[in-house]
Amino acid sequence: VAAEICLTDIWTRWGYTPDIVIGHSVGELTAAFCAGLYSLEEILLLSYEIGKIAQNLEGTMFHGSLTEEQIKELDVSLSSRNFTVESKTHVTVSCTSDQIAAFSKQHPDFIRMKPPHPWHHRSYQDFTGDFPDFPSRSGSEVLFVSGVTSRFESELADNHWQQWLAQPIDFISAMTAIENKFPEAEL
Repeated sequence: VAAEICLTDIWTRWGYTPDIVIGHSVGELTAAFCAGLYSLEEILLLSYEIGKIAQNLEGTMFHGSLTEEQIKELDVSLSSRNFTVESKTHVTVSCTSDQIAAFSKQHPDFIRMKPPHPWHHRSYQDFTGDFPDFPSRSGSEVLFVSGVTSRFESELADNHWQQWLAQPIDFISAMTAIENKFPEAEL
């Protein structure tokens, strides 16, 4: 998150300022900061708190493509819907340590990713009870689209980040929200 914020600061200094921000997974933290929903101190503290929760599950993530029917039949946690090509949706799934071998055997075409934690795994809901609320301020700098809600948001619900931890990111629907709001834009 800190590196992404530094990059956005450099781009801003070069004269590039976004009209809309959207982040995929951890990128949503940086996007929320860029939209003015949180101060730098708040977003870094939020990142730290998310990291503390993430330590509760060991595992990894895999990326590949599935049909909608296959997605419905997954026995691991869907982490994100990334994009669609032809009749398949490119997804990221999360596996806890005890699920990795079985998933790899069942889906040898999926690529194993490097994270040591299964981000957006539904089991994170078991650990969010102690997660502090992080109310956002009302954003006014740039438009923000959430991968959690798949909507333009000017303010985030107090439990937004608990939802972010334990449910899939729907990047496809978030991009569709932008396309619907700005049909003439080239994305």
